[in-house]
Amino acid sequence: MCELNVNMVEGTNTITLMEDVVRLVVNNNNEITITGMLGETLTVQGKIMHVDLTKQEALIRKID
Repeated sequence: MCELNVNMVEGTNTITLMEDVVRLVVNNNNEITITGMLGETLTVQGKIMHVDLTKQEALIRKID
């Protein structure tokens, strides 16, 4: 399967927001809703920097 690990960059730090992600939805005002394989959701403020399916990773830059 193609689940992703979603990480967020804040300054020089990178943190993992969620593993086994199956959906990313970009909403209004730079909101991104992340949905995991089991249906759990998380909404963050940020911009998608890149999505790499070969590494199974999405990287989001935090926006305040």
